This record gives sequence, structure tokens and C-alpha cells, in this order.
Amino acid sequence: MDKISKIASIAVCFALLWVFSACSDDMLMEGQGANGVDMNRMVEVEIPFSLGKGITSHVVTRSTRATDQQGKDSQLSGIMVFVYENNGGDPSNDKRLAYQFFESPLTSLEGSTGGWIPDANDATCGHFKFYMPVGDVYIYLIGNAQGSFIDFFPEIGESKLANRQDFLEKVTPKWNGNMFTVDGYLPLVGSVNNRTGACTIKEDESNSGKGIITYKKENDENEYFISQQTGEHPAVNQDNSFVLKRLMCKVSMEFKSGTNVTFTPISYKFCHCAEYVSPAEDSWAGYDNLNMIDTETVTFDAQTPSSFTVYLPENIREYTGDKTEWEFADRDRVRKDDNGENLYENTPSQEGHEGHYQFENAPEKSTYVEITGKFEGNNISAETKYILHLGDFSNNKFKEFSLRRDYHYQYTVTVNGVNDIVVEVKGEDGTSNPQEKNPAVEGIVFEGGARVQLDAHYEQVEMKLMKNKISEGVYIYAKTPFGNVSCKYLPSTQKLDPNHNNQPPSIEEAKKLLQWIEFKKQDNKGSLASYGGDGNRMDVFAALDHAYENQTGNDYYTCFVDEYYYTTNPVDGSSIALSDFINAEDRTFSLGSDLQYSADKQSAVATAVYVLQQHSIACFYDLENQTVAKYGVELTDEIGGLPYGSPAGESSDAKNGRGNTITEIGNNTGAVNWAKNGFLLDDTDSKLEAGKKRLTTDTEWACLACLTRNRDFNGDGTITDDELRWYTPARDQMLGLWIGEPALPAKAALYPYSTEGMERPSNKSQSLYPIFTSTYGDNGIDRVIWAEEGCTFGSDYAAQNGGYVRAGRNLGATPSKTSYETPAQPYYQYDKSTRTIEVFLTDNALRSFSYRELAPHHERSVINRPYKKFQVAKHPYVKTQTASCGGHLVGGSEKYSQLQTMSATEAKEAVTTIASQYPGDKEASISNAVWRLPNQRELALMVVAMPNYMDYDMDNKIYHYANYGCSDLFWGYSGDKYEILHCRTSFSSTQWTQYGFMYNTRGKQMQMLWTEDQGTNLGQGTTGMGGCLCVRDVQ
Repeated sequence: MDKISKIASIAVCFALLWVFSACSDDMLMEGQGANGVDMNRMVEVEIPFSLGKGITSHVVTRSTRATDQQGKDSQLSGIMVFVYENNGGDPSNDKRLAYQFFESPLTSLEGSTGGWIPDANDATCGHFKFYMPVGDVYIYLIGNAQGSFIDFFPEIGESKLANRQDFLEKVTPKWNGNMFTVDGYLPLVGSVNNRTGACTIKEDESNSGKGIITYKKENDENEYFISQQTGEHPAVNQDNSFVLKRLMCKVSMEFKSGTNVTFTPISYKFCHCAEYVSPAEDSWAGYDNLNMIDTETVTFDAQTPSSFTVYLPENIREYTGDKTEWEFADRDRVRKDDNGENLYENTPSQEGHEGHYQFENAPEKSTYVEITGKFEGNNISAETKYILHLGDFSNNKFKEFSLRRDYHYQYTVTVNGVNDIVVEVKGEDGTSNPQEKNPAVEGIVFEGGARVQLDAHYEQVEMKLMKNKISEGVYIYAKTPFGNVSCKYLPSTQKLDPNHNNQPPSIEEAKKLLQWIEFKKQDNKGSLASYGGDGNRMDVFAALDHAYENQTGNDYYTCFVDEYYYTTNPVDGSSIALSDFINAEDRTFSLGSDLQYSADKQSAVATAVYVLQQHSIACFYDLENQTVAKYGVELTDEIGGLPYGSPAGESSDAKNGRGNTITEIGNNTGAVNWAKNGFLLDDTDSKLEAGKKRLTTDTEWACLACLTRNRDFNGDGTITDDELRWYTPARDQMLGLWIGEPALPAKAALYPYSTEGMERPSNKSQSLYPIFTSTYGDNGIDRVIWAEEGCTFGSDYAAQNGGYVRAGRNLGATPSKTSYETPAQPYYQYDKSTRTIEVFLTDNALRSFSYRELAPHHERSVINRPYKKFQVAKHPYVKTQTASCGGHLVGGSEKYSQLQTMSATEAKEAVTTIASQYPGDKEASISNAVWRLPNQRELALMVVAMPNYMDYDMDNKIYHYANYGCSDLFWGYSGDKYEILHCRTSFSSTQWTQYGFMYNTRGKQMQMLWTEDQGTNLGQGTTGMGGCLCVRDVQ
């Protein structure tokens, strides 16, 4: 009998034609009489399978971490079984004997007792049982084919995978660049424990009708047997079971600081990652033509500021050289030219590889990671970049560069100092014989001096410039997005020192790159000069000349630092994009007494007098989209802890923070203490300290704090509308900072600390870290964001002890002089006809596509990110039910809509929830993903993007009750009223007694769901019962 077997929700489509006889009721296909098998001899075989344990075991490299995400990467959903005949020759002659997709455990084959038989004790183990012909075959298993990492069939086209040649050519798993799991389902492949998957099916002479699966390994004449044990799964053993191995490896890296030093990681990026992964283990080892790609640059986050865990594709790269004596530094040693400068890859066909070095020993195309960070300690500061080739180099296996599937690589890197950079530049004796001790480290080191970290807004810094300190010349160093300055200036001649390698070579060219720095003479120490008014501001060269000629005895100057915003390229005046300077590296300006470079020009040591480093504006929008006007944000609040105060006016606009701020600040003359609004020298003139009173005593209000980030251009003591660049963001702009936070630097996080172990305050109505918005809202309900919770919002009652401000700036769609006046457009777009929300966020703020329910997670997890586009159900999940009534006047029965409810525990912890059962209600058919619970950020997007409270009749009774019945005269709803909508996200601190996050349909707020003091008020009782408004990803 012939039948067609259809596979639901699989990304590939090919016909499945099965041939059955009376006794062979499973998986056979056309091909009778083939040379490799005897179709007339059928036996029942079992294939025991299990998930590999490598990724959850501890492969020790440089050190061992005790933590692991047990179970987070061990989900199993859907296994494909391919069986090909083995004719011992051309794979195009090996016909497909059988194919079956087992969607879930207990999947049985029609008319059969076989199928997927689950293990009673371990969901990641089980058996397949079916009939097969005796003979030589290839058996391949593919698990989790629909997932967030790999496309197994990127080039399948019209192929039916009818022979093994097709299978080997078309099943070419392609990595999509995603490094983070969203649902726990990693791509899996399995076969017998050899490189080809070849095995033999034999008759079991001791058990009639049963079969035995045997195989051999390469260079091994022993015969291995696959266990045919029925019932309990055999012990995990690659030799007696089909082991489903993850095509990805897991990479965990942790950074530690040495004694009396501080290293702060900033970002990481992986280079030379394999775009394709072989289905068979090791079969593409060292394949030269395999395309390699780099990942996005990812910033460290506040929850794990010094560690990360990612998943990368297998990349087998063996060292083939003749080097025998190795030390660790040899792994990352860079090739040099005759001048000692680094050589780069010659890969014109590989876009994005222009900055890749050539390495002396590391195999070409081996995977490595670049880490950037900042170092502080022993009167030294440094910006550093580390290069580390991956692989299991534990126990001094320094020649190992491969990333192998289903392994967990764990690294601990301790940063003790930057002496390797200093030695490379100066040499061991500090003056000569420079040598590169650690080729994996590059950077700029500042020795000594007064140093200060500035934010992206306008800032002022006090400096002391004395003739006797600058008479021999001043080294000026600056790093900007458009070029660097490295020169020695002689105030005595008002020229650059001709004996120094000055870059750029002229003062006029250097001035172009230093336009963001200006100076003005102060009247007194400790009192910053006014920017506006008389206009006696100078560039750095003029200021040094002035100091050299100064005879007054007052050596103090104010250095005015411009906001980190450009309108054109300062070098040639050409047009630029926001991506040229937004989310960029820090801008640096330094005055010093010495500056030396390494031979490869990648490292430098500066003996500094002053070092100013300025953060760039942080922005979570997709900067490549030049049609959407955006806003950015500063990284820190220099003041903090202020009451919101008494604004001149109030606004309920949730979108336009600058407009709200103009209303609130009114006539602000005298609000800012301009003489102290900046960084001042201490009593010894050796350190810089933030001004303690940036606002005047009478106006120390958070609603005016943003004024201190602006500049009084005309010197009248007031920030007027046309001078207001930096403002207090509106509610939805603040929520946007949370929604897009993964793309921002860790310091820019709304709550810039880890929540792990954080305890709930004794006053449960108070936020631990309230951040104010400029939106008043309905009875003040939009005034405060509870930063420690992400996107919970409420009134300023939560900030009775004061709160914080995070100033924002309008950026425009492209850079312009009037960009600050252009209101930022939403970071989302809602389509009412399809009920879809699309977001315009940079890739680092997004997760990968998910076909299924998201894995349980907390609000700081990668899983708590939106996909690029998702669809929202028409209304909360309700079912049509029939209620009966007897013995009363109304009598009979009546149909009603019953709200489908779940407990908070189910919503946050179950593998799947009732949301996956939502059948839909005529929503646009635009996705094959299942309906599911939204995560917290998606729920927040539904709040800000959809009109009229998520665009459905929220107050309708049918969406609040599960019980319906009759009284003596009337039908109606009764019992508990459910006023919360669940999401999938719990809270990260285990110290808080809570159920995670939800939307309060009564108060129209994002909130935390508590087990007490809010429980009965919201009608969900003691178990956190509530409904769900389902969503699904749209690809």
C-alpha cells in the first residue's frame, strides 16, 4: 500500500512515498532489488538515541567555572530520520530507502507499533522502532531542524534528497550569525560513531524477526553493536547509541582583575566563524574554501559586566606547521613586515575582513575573539584590545585551535596590568630595546596625570597651564572618529617640533580634528569661565601660547568640551552618517610630556598631564536606516538623588521629551551654577573632581537637571529653547531605552548594576532606582520608571527619596545643525490591519526568530528581546463554552466566552503554556510560528506601539472572567475577576518573592506581580491567575 506522509511546519518540502507490505509496516520506499540491501528480508530494529553531554560537561581550558546553564540548551523537538542504501561507491547510486519526521515523543507510524518511544526518566533520550531491510545502509538523524541558529536546507530547491549525493550536497547547515539561544533548541545531528554514518543491519539469529545494527570505525577492524535493549535507555555511550550532537559549541568567558587594578570589559567580537557546518563530524576539517564571517560587536551588559556565554558553529582548524617549542603568546603572534608593522589578510573577496591580521602560527581561518576594555591602576589608565584564539589549549596544548561541536569551552582571563604594552613600546629598561612580549594585547597607556571620564553632552574641565611646565614643548594626543592627533607643540616657537613624527603634519590640519576642544582663561581657581559673553575662547594651540606668555600668576583655564555630535567630517567638510560617531569609541584628548609608539603603531604610552575621555552618544536604533529620526542618550547621571521638584508646567505626551522639557523648565534663569558645572581641580591641582553643586540650592530639582548638560551659548544665564539640546525623555522614550538596552554600553543601562541577590526594599511601594520621565500622564502615573525592574512604571510616589535623570538628545535621521529640533520618530511601527509591530532597533537589541514558545527566562536574559517583527492576537485567549442553568426562572443554557487563565508559575516556568493552544481568530495569516506568551519587552512594545490600550476592548467583561452562569433572573459573569495579562518573563533576583512581570489592565501599567500586597486587589488570588494576549514572530 502506498501513502503520502505530510510534514507539518517544516521549512523544507519534499514528497515522502512509503512502500508497505503486510509485515513491514514502516518507513520503506521504492528501490527494491538495490545492491546494498535485500528488500525481501525485513527485520525490526531499534535506534536508541540521546543528546550529547559535551556541551553541558566541563571542558577545562585556562580555568574552570562552576556555573552552567543545565537544560537551557538541551530541549528536543522534532527528529528527522534519513536512511540511504550503501552500495559502496558513488553516493549518487545510494538511493533513499526511508524518511520520517517524528514531531514529538509518542509519535507512531500509521498501522504500526513503532515510532518515537520516549524514555521514562530522561526527555532527551528515547528509541525509534521500525522495520528495515537487511544490508548496508547510512542512517542520519537531524534534530531541532526548525531553530534559531541553523538553516539545515539553505539550497534545497526542488530536490527530494532522493540519493545520498543530494543529501550531502543539499543538507549544508548554514549559520545565521545568532550567538544566543532563545528557546533551548539547538541544531542536532546524529549517526553511529564513525565519520560517515555507514552501518549494517543484520538479522538477530537468537530473536526471530529482530534486527541488529553494527558498524565499524575508521582504521579499526572491531565491530560495534547498537544496543537493541527494549525499555530503559542504555547508558550514554557513543559506541552503543545514536548520539545527537549539537552543531554548535558553547563558549563562556570571564574576565577578572588582578590585585589593586580594575579592568572593565567593554565589547567583544568573534572573527573567522564558519558560515556552514558539516552534518558529519570532522568531514570539513581544514576545508580552505569554507566561507568565514565575523559576528556583530556586542557590548557587555550590566547583569554580567565581566562575562558572557555564546554559541558558535564548529570550526576545525589543525596546526600543520613544524614549530615544536610553544608558549601561550605564540598562539596569537602577528606577522610583521620589515618595518615591524602588522600584516593584514589579503582577502578582497571577503567583505568585512579588511582589519584581520595575519598570524604566524594560528591556522588560517581559525576562530578568535577581540575584546576591548579599560584598565585602571597604579596611576595608569589604558584603553586595550585583546586577541584570543579559541580552542582547548588546556594542559599547554597550545597547538589546538579547533572549535568542536557539542563542546563547552570555558575561559577565565585575569588582567594583572598593562606592562606588556609598556614593554612593547619602551623596552624592558623603559628607554630602549622594545619587544612584543604579548602580541594579543594592544592599546594606548596613559601614565600619571589628572584623568576624567566625560559623558557625551557638553562639559567643562578646569586645567592649570604653567609656562615652566610647557616651555620644552607639549605632547598633544587626540583620538576621534575621523582621525587622530599625535604631535609635539613648541609654544616658544609657536610651531610643531620638526624632530617629532607629527600626525597630522601641520597645525591647521590638527586644528580641524580638535574643533571640539576650546579654552578660556578663568578669573580664579575653582570658578569655571563662562562660555558665552565676551567670546574670548581659544583653540588648544592658542591656549598654550597664552599660557606661555602669561605674566599674571593665574594659571587656570576652563577647557570646554563640545557634545559628541558632528554635522560634517571635520577634516574635509564632507557628508557623514550617524553611524560614523554614534555608539563609537570614546573620544580622547590629552596634554602630556612624552608620547611613544610601538613599531607596529598599534600601541602607545603617553606620560600625561591631563587626559579627557568622552563617551559617545548611545543609541539603540538601527543606524543604517537613514529615514527614521532618532534620539540618543547620555551614559550616566552625574547628579542623581534629587526630587522631581515643581516644574513650570506639565505634559502628558508620552513620545516627545524635548517638547515636554521646554514646558517644564520655563524661565530657568539662575537654575544652573555655571561656575561649578563641570570638573574642578582639587587642592593639590593633581586630580579632577566633579562639581558638587551644579544646580543652585533653590532649584536642585530633577526636572531641571538636564539643563546642566546643555551650553549657555550667549552667556545670559538661561537655557533658551534654541539652546536646549539635551532634555528629559518622555515615558515611551525611557521605555525605549529599556527595550533597546542590550545594544547600549553596560554603563548606559537604566539600572547599571547586577540585580543578582538584590533584596526587595522594606517599603514595597518604593523603587530602588527610580528614573524620572518628563511625562506626567493620568494622575502622574507615567512619571517614574522602576529601573531595577526594566519597564515597570508608575507615579513619583515610588521616588520619595529622590530619583535619577537620563538626559536624551534628538539626533535626526542624518546629521544636521538643527537635528536637536527634529522630534525623534518611534522606534517601532504598528500595522493595524495585520496587528504587527515592527521595530527599528540595531541587531544587538534583537533576538533570533523563534517558531515556538520562548524558554523560561528573566528580564536580563537574551531571550527577553523582541524579534524584528511580531504579530499580536486580536484579543486575550477566550474559548466559547456553554453554561447550563436549571431550577431557576431563566433556565436552559447559553453560550459564553470563557477567559483562558493560567497561574503565574505556569506562565514563567512551564515548557509550553496554554498560549500555544490559541487557535487564532481570523488574524492575518502571515506566520507559521506558534502563538505564545510575549516576553516582557514585547509586552512593553504592545503598550507603547498599539493605540487604546493594546487595540482591543480591554474593559469588556469577556476578557476578565472564567465563570458564567445564571441567577434567578439573569445570566452573567461571576467569581474572580482577572485583571492581569501574563508574559513569559520572571524577575532575575531570587531574593524577591514575586511572580515576575505582567500588565495590569485596571491600572494600565507594566508591573511586577507580587504574591502579597497586590494579589487580591488584582483578583488573581494567591496563585497569580491571569489571562494572556498571545503573540508570534513574523519572519
